[in-house]
Amino acid sequence: MVMENMATVMAMVTVMESMAMVMATAMDMVTVRIKRNISKNTKTRKNIKAMKKLNHSFQKIKNEWCRLLQYAKKHKFGIMFYTALGVLSSVLSLFVVVFSKNLIDAVVEHQNREVLKNALLATAFALSSFIISSISSWVVAQISTKISTEMRHELYSHIMLSKWSSIGKFHTGELINRLEGDISAVSNGVVSFIPSIFTKSMIFFGSFAIILYYDKTMAILALLSAPILLISSKYLLRTMRKYSKLGREHNGKILSFAEESLQNIIFIKGFDLTKDYIGNFKSLLLQSRHVSLRYERFSILLNLTLSVIGLAVSYACYGWGVYRLWQGVVTFGTMTLFIQLAGGLSSSFSSLTSLVPQAVRISTSSERLNELSEADIEQDFDKEKVLRMKEFLPCDISLKLSDVEFSYEDAIPVLRDLNLDIKNGEVLGIVGASGEGKTTLLRLLLGLISPTKGKLTITINGETVDISDSTRRLVAYVPQEINLFSGSIRSNLLLIKPDATDDELIETLKISSAWDFISNLPDGLDTIITPQMKNLSLGQQQRIAIARALLADCPILVMDEVTSALDYKMEEKVLEQLMSASKDKICIVTTHRDSVLKYCDKVYECLPYV
Repeated sequence: MVMENMATVMAMVTVMESMAMVMATAMDMVTVRIKRNISKNTKTRKNIKAMKKLNHSFQKIKNEWCRLLQYAKKHKFGIMFYTALGVLSSVLSLFVVVFSKNLIDAVVEHQNREVLKNALLATAFALSSFIISSISSWVVAQISTKISTEMRHELYSHIMLSKWSSIGKFHTGELINRLEGDISAVSNGVVSFIPSIFTKSMIFFGSFAIILYYDKTMAILALLSAPILLISSKYLLRTMRKYSKLGREHNGKILSFAEESLQNIIFIKGFDLTKDYIGNFKSLLLQSRHVSLRYERFSILLNLTLSVIGLAVSYACYGWGVYRLWQGVVTFGTMTLFIQLAGGLSSSFSSLTSLVPQAVRISTSSERLNELSEADIEQDFDKEKVLRMKEFLPCDISLKLSDVEFSYEDAIPVLRDLNLDIKNGEVLGIVGASGEGKTTLLRLLLGLISPTKGKLTITINGETVDISDSTRRLVAYVPQEINLFSGSIRSNLLLIKPDATDDELIETLKISSAWDFISNLPDGLDTIITPQMKNLSLGQQQRIAIARALLADCPILVMDEVTSALDYKMEEKVLEQLMSASKDKICIVTTHRDSVLKYCDKVYECLPYV
């Protein structure tokens, strides 16, 4: 009995072990399947992500081209004329091939009359095609330069009219790069891209139709490269867009660095940083070179592949033509036509596919230009009101700041709970450590930025207006960075008041004590300011800048560290004359010098935010 029970137990254990093994095997199979599914899902997710990126690229290109086509409508007649010339030239070139075929057949068959006729026709059509191509080149040059001129003017105007807060994030070198390189790419593309589609298509379909008429097999052989190009187009599109964008960005960095370093060459030499900057510039050039070489390697491999495919197709067509000639099915002229048109068919198809990277480059440049076009424009809403208020001058004027707060991009407030009330005849001194908000306050007064909270207003003769871009007409500004432009001293002053007489210029120059040295210059007011203003000291430049601001005759005079380049004796002389001439104005001056504060009726100290 015991033995039977033991046997039963052993049997049950064996069954349980078997079940456990089966379950373990099943679990392993499930685990493997889950892992495979996870792997598949991961690959699927990656593929979906890649497809989304590709679709996003296509969508961006599509959007940019929709915008460019709207712009091309302005020049639709010129582009249509250029397209018509291109199509006509393509048709004539196809006729040249056909007449050349007839000429060869006539020569082989000794048909003298046909030889002369086809030779004359082929020559006439070839010359016509050449002349039309020359005319179309002139037409496209005219349209392209016209478009690039208009685009540069529009973009420059947009940049100049944009809000400082929107455009200030771009480096000047990058802006110049977009004004020059990107606009050239877009203007040339707008003119040539659409006509190229029609002309290349005409050559492609015309060649295909002629070959198909004579031999269907030859037509199929000539298109052997098409499937490969179509399959690889998506990968090529993504890669070309990537390299195109990288190339433009690196060019922008190089231009920005070069411009900045050349503008500050005295500083660089003064601190013996020349070798460092040369090294940094070389580093930027090497980065750009690396991107260019990667793109060139990609282009060489692509061109090599396309050339091999094209060569294979050409030899296939050539072999088939020889075979058909050997069979006596085609003539020598027809075989020549096959070889010419097969090459033309393959090259025109390659040209059509090469329009894809061209479209990518154009759309990339267009996207970069669009970034600037999206910058917010200053609206100048209160222009009429400010001009009307300005007519009452000189009269009572006040500047008021009520609970003003400002912070840059949700950062800690630079200014907080600022309340000021200044009237004409008063001088406000703004002091404080660097970085505590003095320059920010001046930007608010100039309407370059808007307060996060609170209000800034100007009241003239009882009429009040909020400070904005419109109220700059009421403010004369002397920046800390001296901004004299290329040209003469006279031309710099006349920028502010073009109709000013010499007497007016001299009077303002005397107030700023600039006439003391200008009158001793050989050319006086017509002295040319050399590049980087080497022929004028910083103090002399500063006094000319003060005179220029006075010439504007605005009721509010804003000066940023206006005497920083002057010695104390000259500072005292300039400030006394300046305050005497500005008794009916509101004067606001930032300074680090205590000697300036004795001329101030009020002093505001910018303190760190706690």
